[in-house]
Amino acid sequence: MNIHIVNIADIDVIWQTVGPRFNAAIEKCGDDISTGELWQMCRSGNAFLVIAIDDTGILMAAIVRFERWSNGAVLRVLSLVGEQIEKWSAAVKAYLADLAKSNGASRIVAEGREGWARIFDEPKHIRSTYVMEL
Repeated sequence: MNIHIVNIADIDVIWQTVGPRFNAAIEKCGDDISTGELWQMCRSGNAFLVIAIDDTGILMAAIVRFERWSNGAVLRVLSLVGEQIEKWSAAVKAYLADLAKSNGASRIVAEGREGWARIFDEPKHIRSTYVMEL
């Protein structure tokens, strides 16, 4: 398995595969960001598209960016989609932790369903997001 940041020049080609996966996740789990916004961020260099790929294809795709919070830099996972989590979760966790540390971030931050605990077994819950339709 290979985990890497997709080169900006290759975003459009990879997006044909991962874009629909992000869109399905967004439709299922929340609509505070659109697939188009994620694509724009990756194409402009304002976020990174990280993929885990093996001989069968792309197993996981994540969009991450560095942010400055009040008490230091964080690596924020804006969206993550994947299949066969047992194949990539440990390696992706190590890759993202290394990416964060190597670039001055001491924390990884993500929002989403309770499934995050399957990847990051030591997260501290700091908030939940609720939406009330009017």
